[in-house]
Amino acid sequence: MPGAGTQYKDVHDPDDKWIADIETALGCVHDDEVKTGSICRVPEKIRRAEGKGYSYRPKLVAMGPFHRGTRSDLQINELTKWQFMHSLLAGPTQNNSSTLHKCSKAIKEIGSIIRASYGEKIEMGEEEFARMMLLDGCYLLEFLLRLTKHEERVDQKYVLQVLTDLTLLENQIPFVVLTTLSSILFELLDAAEQPKLASLCAPSQQQVGHKVKLSPKNTAQSLFECNDDFPEGVYHFLHLIHLCSPDPYREEQGGKDPLKLQRCARKLQALGITIKAKATQTNDAQGDDQSEETAASVLRKFVDKFEFKIEFNKEERELTIPPLHIKERTQVKWRNLIAWEQIGLPEVGYKFTSYAYFFKGLVCSVHDLKLLKQEGVIKVDNEAIKDEDLVKMFQTITTGAEQRDGRYGTVCQGLNAAEWNGMAGCCALMFRMPWHYWRRFLEWLQHGLMTWLRTFVDIYLGTPWKIVGVIVGAIVLALTITQTVYAVRDPVRFRRACGELIMSTWMLALNKNDV
Repeated sequence: MPGAGTQYKDVHDPDDKWIADIETALGCVHDDEVKTGSICRVPEKIRRAEGKGYSYRPKLVAMGPFHRGTRSDLQINELTKWQFMHSLLAGPTQNNSSTLHKCSKAIKEIGSIIRASYGEKIEMGEEEFARMMLLDGCYLLEFLLRLTKHEERVDQKYVLQVLTDLTLLENQIPFVVLTTLSSILFELLDAAEQPKLASLCAPSQQQVGHKVKLSPKNTAQSLFECNDDFPEGVYHFLHLIHLCSPDPYREEQGGKDPLKLQRCARKLQALGITIKAKATQTNDAQGDDQSEETAASVLRKFVDKFEFKIEFNKEERELTIPPLHIKERTQVKWRNLIAWEQIGLPEVGYKFTSYAYFFKGLVCSVHDLKLLKQEGVIKVDNEAIKDEDLVKMFQTITTGAEQRDGRYGTVCQGLNAAEWNGMAGCCALMFRMPWHYWRRFLEWLQHGLMTWLRTFVDIYLGTPWKIVGVIVGAIVLALTITQTVYAVRDPVRFRRACGELIMSTWMLALNKNDV
């Protein structure tokens, strides 16, 4: 594995192996195929912003060590992993034992390189770790190969959920596992079977003899219709998704002083600034045909192609934004892409984080969201997604994400400094904005009340016994207060009533934990 760190081949003292692991990790710091610490856990400050952290936990398939064996429901898909592995290894080569032996040995040999990709020490033995990576790598490679057969029918619900699980930051395996397996399998295939892997593989220019292995470029082109090249390498599947959204500000480095947009969509409209959607073919071509369940149609439902080029014309007073398509799984992918950027790798950048910060300033209430939907800037492909949930997403998606760039600094500066345009603009600002702020207050009040009610229900009314306890405690409390009022004139009865009041209040407090 060129450039992926140098391992000690002549270590005789087992106690020195930890030094070899350190050397391997150092060798992967500037490598194009494997990156030290590129797979890590989501920071707690980012996880808390989402609520219960559901956007960062797999629902169907666990990949890698972080979620392995953590929940019983994830074990259900383990049988499917073994079936996919059997199909990949046994089907084309007709020599299951020999193929398995070569793949297992190759994965074990690069075990320290794989471990270097994770941002923490993995407490697993060499054999157990290699077994897990072999199983997960074969499953993922076979899954991707099946998706390249665009016209074949697939289980839409299963494929969409697996693809979503594969975009979670904590649910990644290094791409070096796939490249290693694919290069071995390609050598073992006969000429008639090689086209099955050819859709994802390409000759490596870095290895002697141009060894064929999995190509991130071919994978992105076959699955996501992305024709971009990835000269700096791809570390895992989430990184591939990140790179499939081209960054128009990459050469400009985005600036160093990020500015926040201080005016929401409705206020910009009141100032006479026109907000319009940029005409694009990329996003508008994304079909959501519910009548088909082929691999191609499922991939179209999954792919989110963000376009980051936001422009403000001061002379024309026009803010142009490419359409943002919101699908059922957009929030999960967006949150994990932001978490991936917060690792701080310089080659990754902060395009998704900065983009989210801009929309956070633009969407302050449902009133703003409806304007952007009306202008075609935001397109919701799933009618089940509520406006209130979208506003909450825009307002919380950047919480905990402190690192970003200033790519929209010029746009924000122009929008923040814009003044009303003539007397008509002044009147619009005076009469339209109070109504907007009033609606924002009502939304805040409604949200706060609903949050309080949900908290009350979760704490006090979670089970039938809690409901009974609350009712009984409330009745006892009411009767005790009544008795206390009538007993104020009698000190003895007053002290007894106060004691009963304290006891009834204590009973309610006990019910909070679980009566």
